[in-house]
Amino acid sequence: GANYIDIVNEAKRIGLKINQVHVDYKISNLICDDNSDEYFLYVEKKLKECNKLNIPYMVLHASKGDESPSITELGISKLKDLMSKYKGSNVYLCFENVRDNKNLNTIMNLNVDNVGMCYDMGHAYCYSDEYELIEKYSDKIKCSHLHNNYKSDTHNTLFDGEIDVITVISKLNKNKKLLKI
Repeated sequence: GANYIDIVNEAKRIGLKINQVHVDYKISNLICDDNSDEYFLYVEKKLKECNKLNIPYMVLHASKGDESPSITELGISKLKDLMSKYKGSNVYLCFENVRDNKNLNTIMNLNVDNVGMCYDMGHAYCYSDEYELIEKYSDKIKCSHLHNNYKSDTHNTLFDGEIDVITVISKLNKNKKLLKI
């Protein structure tokens, strides 16, 4: 087995453009654990890899589960300290909307350099309102995950589901030229 750095390099060699990587979501709630640096060590390692590979968006979750623990002041401080190292770089840490977005909301309201949002269309439809997050964070959305569903997190293809894909993409494009269909 090749590791993902080898896979990314091979993809680039054959002409594919990679603009984002999604890192492990299973450790997401560790951002709330003041007794562990595991989360931030992992995130920093992956940010360094993205920087080295010229991948501008690193996507991760700010929480996992239906009701996740709240990010603490120490977690916020560690996030700010980590991201101060990337000020002016071409790598963004993009937090994806999931089931429970209280930590996403906290992080988006910090206005930390090189921290943005990955808008997940399917998650928004399942767990909230697919338009609300676009309206609320349009200036913070840096990348997106586009998939459809029938109100369950199934990650169907774009036109296999109930989401009005054209309207969502139009709203994403309102202030930016992010996507074309």
